[in-house]
Amino acid sequence: MSIEVQLKDGEGQGHVASVLQKNGWKGLAVFTEPLRTKVSKLKAFTNLDNGSNMAVAVTFGGTPENVYDGNDNTYWTGSNIAGTAFADSTTQAHTGSNSLRCNAGSTGDTFQMDKGSNLTVSAYEVVSFQIYVNRRWTVGEVILFYGWDTGLGALVGTQVDLANYCDETSYGVWQAVTIPLADLGLAGGTIDAFRIEIGTTISTAPDFFIDVLQVQESGAGVRYRVDPTGGTNYFAKELRITLADNVASTVASGTVPGLAYDAFLGAALTKGLIFRRYVDGVAVTTVPFHKLSDFLAAGFEVSTAVSDGTNTCIVLSAKFAEEIPMRALDYMELEVNDDLSVLLEMRAFLRGSEETL
Repeated sequence: MSIEVQLKDGEGQGHVASVLQKNGWKGLAVFTEPLRTKVSKLKAFTNLDNGSNMAVAVTFGGTPENVYDGNDNTYWTGSNIAGTAFADSTTQAHTGSNSLRCNAGSTGDTFQMDKGSNLTVSAYEVVSFQIYVNRRWTVGEVILFYGWDTGLGALVGTQVDLANYCDETSYGVWQAVTIPLADLGLAGGTIDAFRIEIGTTISTAPDFFIDVLQVQESGAGVRYRVDPTGGTNYFAKELRITLADNVASTVASGTVPGLAYDAFLGAALTKGLIFRRYVDGVAVTTVPFHKLSDFLAAGFEVSTAVSDGTNTCIVLSAKFAEEIPMRALDYMELEVNDDLSVLLEMRAFLRGSEETL
């Protein structure tokens, strides 16, 4: 005699378990799910020296080492090491009459700037230059920049991709670029050359100009970051940037805030505010911002705008389409590269939830 048995959940929902058949056997599918508890949490972007205050001044200081400006002046000696993609040009120039142009190159084409003697890198903080993207720079193409030892014929430090320091999709304008020597792996020792190399091309190699390349004694960007707290995962839903300045944003009709699209309240993002997302310690997303319209184009909204007729406070908010998980070696970063001390206030936060492991 058989007895019919039905297994139901204990929540009063009346859900019946199903019998499955596999390899001639019949049975119930069994699984376990870890208990995950999330709590809402707001996390500030912080810096060890400045806390959450992002209204700080970042300016170049000291005496720069002039490297290359298209041979307007005689500084380091430039030459093509591989290929013929690079040449001095008068087509575009940020300063003077000439700049260095890369056009119609191929993967591996390399340009070297040779000092002819050693540069002690510990006396400097950052490489700076101007870049003008003319055409054909497809997202995903890689242009490498790095230090070199001509005597050893070897790379010194680490190669970086210029797309992580400029907006490669912004054509026809000069952009200020700063690359910390720490990113180049040049915290100490010496080099006697820099190299620019076409790393990866998707179609025809990019056409761009570089001018006023220098090594600065000071003025590296100040980086603020959010990490998951130890023993937790964080799930980011929204990035919020709050800034205030003594700018009157009211307009006569009162229908929209009187905000300039090509400014950042009263501050100028000449070198840019850079957002980066890291997964397992590797930057997978880099977005530079130079004006308010850059934020709007990237998906930010002016979610709040208030003014007392003298001072204005706005909130720039970007809600992510899906939660962005952040685990042990993941983090997000905002890098300040300009003088934002002219602002009354600037802070940034992630809104999301935290899961205890």
